[in-house]
Amino acid sequence: MDDMQHAARTGATLRAYRQSLGLSAQRLAEKLNVVPVSVTAWESGMEHIPQPVWHLVEELRRDLIDEVRELLQTEQELHQESEGETPNGNWSLPVYRSQRDYGNADVATPIGDFETYNNAQLLGGLLLESMGYTVGYRYE
Repeated sequence: MDDMQHAARTGATLRAYRQSLGLSAQRLAEKLNVVPVSVTAWESGMEHIPQPVWHLVEELRRDLIDEVRELLQTEQELHQESEGETPNGNWSLPVYRSQRDYGNADVATPIGDFETYNNAQLLGGLLLESMGYTVGYRYE
């Protein structure tokens, strides 16, 4: 059972998920190949949200979670390599200014959207900061 089966499938839930992905209504509409007014109508409760929309949003959320997990896995590996010592204590995480910049980068990730990737980096950064690391972000 996926996460969304536990949450009420309402317009407010769709809006919260969209925002957690770092996507504007315009960007989500582009990903769904619909006009932005459809996203607005779904989020306001004026129209029923089709099942394929929920599947796509869940897929986007899984990609975001996977990216954060990968970042934390990298941290754990560096920690183990340094025999338990905190390696360096500083992280510099890449972010992108545009979809074109992201597309031109050699990024091994299932995330196809630069805004979602950037959001994953920010969430990972927050987790690293909570572990005592200093985190900075750099434009690629």
